[in-house]
Amino acid sequence: MKTDNLFFNLNYIKTLFPSEIIDITKGEILFKEGEINDFVFFIKSGKLKVSKTENVIGFTREKEFIGITSCLCDGDHFYFTAVACENSSLLKIDKSFFKKALIENPEFGKTMIEILCRRIKITDNKTKSFTQLTTSERIINEILNNVLFENDLRKIYLSIDDLTELTGVSSIQVLTTIKDLTAKNLIKMKDEKITITHLEKLKALLTPNHPN
Repeated sequence: MKTDNLFFNLNYIKTLFPSEIIDITKGEILFKEGEINDFVFFIKSGKLKVSKTENVIGFTREKEFIGITSCLCDGDHFYFTAVACENSSLLKIDKSFFKKALIENPEFGKTMIEILCRRIKITDNKTKSFTQLTTSERIINEILNNVLFENDLRKIYLSIDDLTELTGVSSIQVLTTIKDLTAKNLIKMKDEKITITHLEKLKALLTPNHPN
């Protein structure tokens, strides 16, 4: 049903929910903060930026849900804004079906709890990083927040621009930090994909100041 990264299989989601496929183009808004929330979305392909009051919260990509926090919280409005970073295709799912699956499908419900807990931890981590970490440490912290495991490789699908928006640090500082980490052989970057070569050594750069 899912990978080690808590991503869902597309075919599984199609069988679990009645859904409609929608396509949006780069720069198009999927939903705005404050709009009525009647649906959750599953990303079939593409990448979206999530922000709140103009502050970038994070990026969601293929095999992830978007809009679930607003769906499960009290109220009928979206708490965030989602914009396509590239042409994207999504499954549009009525939130009543989503809530029903959480109750009737224990495995799905358990996985969603794990996903939500991870997102809460990352958001809390990000908030603390702005007051407790230096600019370079904030960049490293964001890299660690977004690490994915693929075929035993630790990859991060973030561009320089993504890291700039997520950390509030200038692109020059981001580039400087990336070059420094590369020179220390802690990461490699190719085609806007960062591969961590020494995870524990990278984590050690934040100790004992890491928010966790």
